[in-house]
Amino acid sequence: MAADREVWAAHPAHDRWQEPVFRAFFADALANEGALVVIEKATGESVGSSRFQGYDPGADKLFDAAPFVTELKARQITPHIAINGTVSKLGKPRKTAVDGRTTRHGGYAISQRIRKRIEEAFGWAKTIGGIAKLKVRGLARADAAFTFRMIAYNLIRIPKLIAQPT
Repeated sequence: MAADREVWAAHPAHDRWQEPVFRAFFADALANEGALVVIEKATGESVGSSRFQGYDPGADKLFDAAPFVTELKARQITPHIAINGTVSKLGKPRKTAVDGRTTRHGGYAISQRIRKRIEEAFGWAKTIGGIAKLKVRGLARADAAFTFRMIAYNLIRIPKLIAQPT
């Protein structure tokens, strides 16, 4: 899917589907220490990655494009992506590729709230927790540093969780 030209058509980096362009992008992310790689502990394989340098909280709205949503639906995946409701110069909201059949269900709203909660944890780890520029080497130490920051984040959340009515 990453090599599909139509998926990238609405993205600002519309030529990133080309292998040389993507390799340059990813090499830059690694060189600037702006990439996170998710590694499956059991197999040691990379299962995903993310680039957080220059992160824009609304960037996931870029996936609200017809080719991307169509591809998800073709794979029988419900597109729980953020809706790009940007208002045009004429005052009209942008048309979304996510239809009402998805957004009318309570699960979509829950998904968006949980997404925000997850992004807050990673944002805190990066800005307050200091994980944006990791100062350790090796997977074991990086894992320990990340786990320590997530524990700290949860300790900070405890008073808010206790104060909430049950």
